[in-house]
Amino acid sequence: MQPFEISYYVLLIALFLLGLVFFFIPVRQDERLRHYRISLRLIALSYIALGVYCIFKWRYPQQLFSIPFLVMANLQAILLGVSHVNLVAPARVGRRFVLTAVAPPLAWTIVYGIVRLFCPHVELLSYGMLAQRWYAPEVLVRILWLLSYVVQVVWFALVFFRDARQLKAPVPKASFILALSVAAVTIGITTCLSPEGAVVLNYLILILYVAMGILYVQYPATFFKISSLLFDGDAQARSWQAIRAKIVSDGLYLREGVTEDDIARELGVSRNRLSALVNAGEGVNFSTFIGKLRVEKAVELMRTDSRMPLSEISASAGFGDASNFSRQFKRLTGESPAEFRKKL
Repeated sequence: MQPFEISYYVLLIALFLLGLVFFFIPVRQDERLRHYRISLRLIALSYIALGVYCIFKWRYPQQLFSIPFLVMANLQAILLGVSHVNLVAPARVGRRFVLTAVAPPLAWTIVYGIVRLFCPHVELLSYGMLAQRWYAPEVLVRILWLLSYVVQVVWFALVFFRDARQLKAPVPKASFILALSVAAVTIGITTCLSPEGAVVLNYLILILYVAMGILYVQYPATFFKISSLLFDGDAQARSWQAIRAKIVSDGLYLREGVTEDDIARELGVSRNRLSALVNAGEGVNFSTFIGKLRVEKAVELMRTDSRMPLSEISASAGFGDASNFSRQFKRLTGESPAEFRKKL
């Protein structure tokens, strides 16, 4: 058996074992660790998925950015990116965030499928072949897909470090840096056509995954050290009531286009703490909370002045767009503003 094949076997066995460990490792039954348990399952899936990929990869010749590689690279970026962001800013990881992460690779998959209907497959077994066939539609799609993968990794990095900067949490930060290193080595693997170089990169990515796993399982201990920033029982409830009162009394929610960062800055708290307080105190995310306050303000204005035009009510309640006002109002009350007003 060649060293190249051995490296893939070692890699896949280690990845499967680590993935199974992460799936079944006991985690303290604390509601505050619910997001950590979700992240742990996501990272377990990333390990197992890469292990499955390794089962088949070594049987085929090295190619420059092959489609199976691009699919796997995007999957790894999504699983590792979402799992890490979910540690430092769980309120951000909603349907919109996940769709934003998944949409680019899905779009490239569709584009590639369409191109393959009309164009033959091109095997890029050397850089000389790339120089000769770079203009072929299928090759161009693969090149652009690789660039899209790089952009996706950069996007995850910007989101993560922006949300993590307020927390004194070195463990998830170090783990995410290792995840970025995995992305860099992954690009090296698809641009390396040397079996010897592939062996080195395979062992390097294994080391990075093992190190990332070690850090990841240490997170619960770190979490409880920083949990006072996010959770604090009765003190948290009192803090949220004071902050909520200020948001309402100062009309911060009425400012058109106001963001969570704006209000956090105004209140003198971190964005992550504000997100956690809103989630714990209201049971919804920040944008839903602000929308709820604005709809309540609109209802108050309708009761106060039955002749005030709906467009003026919309603007006074902080909605810059009348259609958004109508949509938010109906979502929270079950009726359009006009229908609601008729019943007053």
